[in-house]
Amino acid sequence: MRVLSLDIGTKKVGIALSSADQSLIFPVGKIRFDNFKGLIFFEKLKTELRNFWEEIGVAVIGKASEGNSVLSQIDQVSRMLKAWTDWDIKFISEDMSSSDSWSFLKSLNFSSNKAREKLDSYSALIILKDYFDSINKEVLVSF
Repeated sequence: MRVLSLDIGTKKVGIALSSADQSLIFPVGKIRFDNFKGLIFFEKLKTELRNFWEEIGVAVIGKASEGNSVLSQIDQVSRMLKAWTDWDIKFISEDMSSSDSWSFLKSLNFSSNKAREKLDSYSALIILKDYFDSINKEVLVSF
């Protein structure tokens, strides 16, 4: 069973995924949108994950701090996933995922443009790593 991670932002959602045996985690990509519309997002997510969709059993969603403008989108995505999949939905704090991701990408000497391009999926990767840390499961991280 694979574990999916989502880092939900106002204009993009970063995606990361585990291997079926949950020994490896890796960034997948991101979904962009101008105005968040739940059904369109859900269809884009299914398309992005078409090769893995049936293998996913858990979705980990980065949970923003109270007062953050994306809380309503996070709530909408979690309700959709609960209604339209049989996945177990988990939440992990995302408070530092973007800044940690940015620091990591810059430490690898990515240009600012390249780092910005990868930021969302690597933020989802950090959220997924935090989830596995919280359940005391070691995973290899693939970049």
